[in-house]
Amino acid sequence: MNELLLALLATLTAVVLVGLSLPLARSLGIVDRPGVIKIHTLPTPRFGGVGIVASVLLWG
Repeated sequence: MNELLLALLATLTAVVLVGLSLPLARSLGIVDRPGVIKIHTLPTPRFGGVGIVASVLLWG
């Protein structure tokens, strides 16, 4: 049961931190801009992994 609770807390923490990091990345200009070899058409934040890593470090 403890492992399930830990996994749930880690997942929820990651979702919240990624959700907070995306607007921060846009405001700081940490985005991947569309180009010739890119498949996206809008600037895409490149900062979401920070929330995932922080969650793993916090709960792992």
